[in-house]
Amino acid sequence: MAQNFSAMTFEKMSNDDKVTQNADAGWTLVRWFGIPIILVAALYFVQRTLDERPLVVVTNRGPMLTTEEMAAAHPIQPPAPTGPATNAPTQLSPVAPAAPQPATLANTTPQALAQPSPSYPQRALDAEREGVVRLRLYITPDGHVAEAKVLRAEPEGWFERAAQDGVKRWRYAPSEFGGTAEVDVEFKLK
Repeated sequence: MAQNFSAMTFEKMSNDDKVTQNADAGWTLVRWFGIPIILVAALYFVQRTLDERPLVVVTNRGPMLTTEEMAAAHPIQPPAPTGPATNAPTQLSPVAPAAPQPATLANTTPQALAQPSPSYPQRALDAEREGVVRLRLYITPDGHVAEAKVLRAEPEGWFERAAQDGVKRWRYAPSEFGGTAEVDVEFKLK
């Protein structure tokens, strides 16, 4: 009799009730099986992405430039005349030669305080490229990188901008004159 009762109740149910009951069963399956499968797949791809993070290695090269090398790299331009030009010769007074400066800058290297890694260019990641960029850094007296000049890049055209942008965030210990340094920024895939 119990079988007849349940069969009769199902037969007496309207079509809307049958659709609702089937939809509830479908959502139950999605909740119990679909969501865990999606979570496992997401975790798999997150772990895979973290394992394939690129590595950026920075290597310092050589000491800072001497005072003479720095003066040659950044010549001081004489100021332009602002007044009216005169044709009269000007009298120059003799100037005594400057006393030699102690070579305190010659053998000191800039002391890095913070060197965050440059970001790996997306285009190079997509193409699975690795490379090295050698830069000459011009460091201000307060320890900021004022300019980063590319000396060499292998391969060319892939990593130069990322290396330059990255090293401009670096900080060095303040010094009286600033300085320069050569560094290699190496971009590696794991």
